[in-house]
Formats: sequence, structure tokens, C-alpha cells
Amino acid sequence: MSRISINLGGKNESISHKVVKKDIKFKDKLVYLPGGEFLMGTDDEEGFPSDGEGPVRKVKVDPFYIDSHTVSNAEFNQFVIETGYKTEAEKFGWSYVFYKFVSPELKGKVQQVPGIPWWLAVEGLTGFNQKGQDLR
Repeated sequence: MSRISINLGGKNESISHKVVKKDIKFKDKLVYLPGGEFLMGTDDEEGFPSDGEGPVRKVKVDPFYIDSHTVSNAEFNQFVIETGYKTEAEKFGWSYVFYKFVSPELKGKVQQVPGIPWWLAVEGLTGFNQKGQDLR
């Protein structure tokens, strides 16, 4: 049994969960992408330049590693255990949530983001808070 500490709106809570350690380490199954340049963005009227969706421009990406398939929550948990990785939400103590995933009860407790009404800032949402706020 392993314990994960989570932050729920300023209140730390610890939950127990079973961790199944796999023989394969994450770094061993990642795919290396060498990086390079590509065209990113859109010139379409439906794009939102304030979101960085346009105009089309050349972007340089540094080399990086990525998983070759979708990562499950259990696999991400293994990655966190192996690497000590902290998400930005954990570092900041809050996260953005797409407005359609926020329950009516929670909507009164979130902060509207000026200029991007489809994202709501939810204080205390830091991932790994399975017992936290219901966003459905």
C-alpha cells in the first residue's frame, strides 16, 4: 500500500492506493523525437489569435521524449512515483477546467478567466484528488 498526499483547497489529505510496479521503467518505453521546425496555427476566421491559434508561423521544438500510446492514470501514477514529477497544478495549487466539465454546484466557486470563458480556474484542484471536487 502506498500513500499519496493531495491538496484540496488548502487542506492536505492523504489517500491510500495499491501501486503495481511494472518491470518496465517509463524512460525505457518512451519514443525520442528529435525536434525541428513546423508550421503552427491557423489563418482561419474561426481561430482565436489571443489563444495563440494564429496566425500560421514557423515554430522550433526542442528534442523530447513521448509515450507511443495513450497513458492511463495508473501509468501516469507510476511515472510520478519513479520520477517525483510535479504537475503545474500541484505547484500552483489550482488548475484550469473546461467549463462543460464543471458541475453547477462548483461553478459558483470557480474563477472566470477574462477573455477565455471556456476555461475556469479551480482553486485546490491539483490532480490526484480522487476524493476532491466533483467536476462532472
